[in-house]
Amino acid sequence: MPSLEDIQRALQRCLAAEPPQASRLSADASALATVYAEMNYFRTAERRLEGLPEKQRDAFLRWAEPQQ
Repeated sequence: MPSLEDIQRALQRCLAAEPPQASRLSADASALATVYAEMNYFRTAERRLEGLPEKQRDAFLRWAEPQQ
C-alpha cells in the first residue's frame, strides 16, 4: 500500500524526469498529482494499489522507488 509520502516521492521523481511543458504536466505526473491531491483532501495516509485506476497505478509503479 503506497503511503502519501510514497506518492509524493514518485511524483517528484516523475517531475524531475519530465518537467512541465508550457505549464502542463505529463500524463504520469497528472495521474500521480491526482492521487496525491485526493489523499490530502480526504486525509488518507495510504491507498490500496489495487484500488487505484489503471492509469494511476501504472504511473505509480513506473516512478516509485524500487523496493529493497
